[in-house]
Amino acid sequence: MDIVGSAVIGGTSMLGGKGKIIHAALGVLFFTVLSTALSQMRLDTFTVQVIKGAVILVAATLDVLRVNIQRRSSVQMSESAVKAGEKI
Repeated sequence: MDIVGSAVIGGTSMLGGKGKIIHAALGVLFFTVLSTALSQMRLDTFTVQVIKGAVILVAATLDVLRVNIQRRSSVQMSESAVKAGEKI
């Protein structure tokens, strides 16, 4: 779970495999800091896993939303370019 979490936090897209190595490294760093902080809080294993899962879920959801927004804006730009071409 930590590896998937690190990749998602680092910005690797769950919908296409796009990402940068530096972002993946930052994702690993973030997840390591998160794990260390949670262990310092002396939480039980189940609670730690739930928190890590929630972080992964939020990151994956934000990634899907980001991809959808990018697709919509590119479609709108294409449509406006076609309409501009028709007016000429």
